[in-house]
Amino acid sequence: MVRDVDRFIAEQAREFIWKRNLQPYDAIHLATAYRMKLLHLDTYDRADLGKLSGKLGSPAMKISEPPLIPYQTEIPKIEPGQQSTSKSKRSAARKSGPKSNNG
Repeated sequence: MVRDVDRFIAEQAREFIWKRNLQPYDAIHLATAYRMKLLHLDTYDRADLGKLSGKLGSPAMKISEPPLIPYQTEIPKIEPGQQSTSKSKRSAARKSGPKSNNG
């Protein structure tokens, strides 16, 4: 989802920075989700955002890591400057499922 940062989001982000000790970029993401009244926010930042799961919004927003694809066992690491897998390769991998070690 793409959303412009408006005055409400900016002011809410400032509150999250001051009261929740978040970094500005985390606060902007959280304030945007809060403004959109999302029930769930995916993040890999368990240290900062994860600790707020169930503490914001009504009903409370769940903040957690996104689920892995059923056969995916780890999150792929992409080095800076390295291009991610193309959409067609990802699509083909999903269709074919996990690779067998049995040959």
